[in-house]
Amino acid sequence: MVELIERHGEWREQQVNNWLRRPEVVLNTIGEPESSPYSRELIYERARWKRDEEKLLYWGASYGSILGATFAAMQPHRVKRVVVDGVADAPDYYRGDWLKNLQDTDIILDRFCEYCYRGGPERCALYTGTSPQAIKVHYKNVVASIKTEPVAVPASSTRGPEIITWSDVKLMVREAIYRPMERFEQMAELLADLSHRNGSAFADYKQQGRNRVVVSPKCREAGLYSIECQGDGISAENGNPGILCTDGESLENMTQEAYRTYWRVLQGQSELIGDSWAQIRLACIGWNIRPKWRFGGPIASNTAHPLLFIGNTWDPVTPLRNAHNMARGFNGSVVLQQDSEGHCSYAFPSLCTAKTVRRYFQTGELPKPGTVCDPDRRPFLNAGRNEWELERTDLSSEDRILMDTLRQLAVAEA
Repeated sequence: MVELIERHGEWREQQVNNWLRRPEVVLNTIGEPESSPYSRELIYERARWKRDEEKLLYWGASYGSILGATFAAMQPHRVKRVVVDGVADAPDYYRGDWLKNLQDTDIILDRFCEYCYRGGPERCALYTGTSPQAIKVHYKNVVASIKTEPVAVPASSTRGPEIITWSDVKLMVREAIYRPMERFEQMAELLADLSHRNGSAFADYKQQGRNRVVVSPKCREAGLYSIECQGDGISAENGNPGILCTDGESLENMTQEAYRTYWRVLQGQSELIGDSWAQIRLACIGWNIRPKWRFGGPIASNTAHPLLFIGNTWDPVTPLRNAHNMARGFNGSVVLQQDSEGHCSYAFPSLCTAKTVRRYFQTGELPKPGTVCDPDRRPFLNAGRNEWELERTDLSSEDRILMDTLRQLAVAEA
């Protein structure tokens, strides 16, 4: 990362030099006093490459929170603005334990049920009309029925036949609690269909998640296991262990019984995703590649500028308490709480959060300790299927642009 910001500083200086040589810029800056912020001298000075002294401007979420916190600990003098969002517990991560993630996960199901009940039958297909608790019982009954009796779905004109299994439902729910704004309404519809033994919509949902594979002529010619048959790039399934398993302590000698015990601990932490979360560590068992050097910590420092930590009230895999615990290690840092569910702040649209982040990057100003930002939208509670569309007429054009940027960020990270 140091090399990245140094190269960026070099590039920035080159770009500004090229811009200052443009005839129209020369014309517009002639006669500006040297003290003017629009003078050629001060424009260049602001953009000049500060060799070996460049500082980091960074907004990292989820695993990016590990990168940001680690950089701040290793290079505290190079911190200009660092936002860590959806904060992982760095000591837990570097031990390879993955035990500080699921403390709040199952509360999000309760929130789903509350939103569903408040939204009513017009917005929530799983609505029962009795109470949020009744919706939760209904949810559990549907999931339990799929475990004992998977739903067979005949082929359609766009896909083959399918079987909707308990694992399919659990993975769908995991995706939904990461992105409630985009997924809660769909989650309710899919579960409502399954409650009537109708899996057609779920089969379409599964199909959309698959990557279409077309064998190229070169692959056919060279043979099935040739280099020509390998896909472009590295998949997350192959790339993630190379990062996560080498960052953490070695699990090469972990026994089956030790793993079963660990799995049960995660199941106890979260009924919703404890099973799938255990797969992270499973990929590292037997992984015998070790890094030549590992940073020994601590993940704490007195940085050149304080960090801004952001946590949602109910995050499925990076609980808010992690943000507070990590912030204590960085003098002057502040935690901004966004009162929403989902993974990372961009899971919900919040102009309050966006403006706080923007102000921090532009001026360095941190929010007051204890600041809580509300989201501008919540699932099931607004008219229209696009929950990101704001009907308020009091928004300025600038706020609408900011809201659209938040939407694009959420889509890009989904």
